[in-house]
Order: sequence, then C-alpha cells, then structure tokens
Amino acid sequence: MMRGEPARMNKGPKIFAWRIGFLMAVVSLGLLFVSPQASVIVAVALAGFNILDGVLNFCVGCVLYSYVVLPMFGSEST
Repeated sequence: MMRGEPARMNKGPKIFAWRIGFLMAVVSLGLLFVSPQASVIVAVALAGFNILDGVLNFCVGCVLYSYVVLPMFGSEST
C-alpha cells in the first residue's frame, strides 16, 4: 500500500479549540466549589463538544475561530 503526503492543515483553529476546552475544564473545576450544578452543566457541554469532534468530526471551536478570531485578525493567506 502506497502512502501519499499528509494533508496540510491550519493548526490555528485546533489550538484555539484546545484553549477554549481547557478554559471550560478549569471553569468547571472552579464552579465545583461554588455551584456543583453549574459545574456539571459546563462539564457536560465540554463532553458534548468532544463527542461532536470525535464522532462526527465537527469541531465547534474551529467554527467559533472562523467567526471570532478571523474577523479580528484576518487570515494569513491574504
């Protein structure tokens, strides 16, 4: 079996999504002591986003990147 070159992709959206996910995990941990119910809500939302990315290959953070980061900073390809 012959392998081709790996597909190149922009890592910016995935890094942005990772940072948002990490922030949600920290917020969930912080809310655990203040409001356990709110902590569970944030954790379930984070788990839902991970399921969307892992099962359906739909990255919510990547979509947010295109609406939040790109309008502010522009794309590197222009």
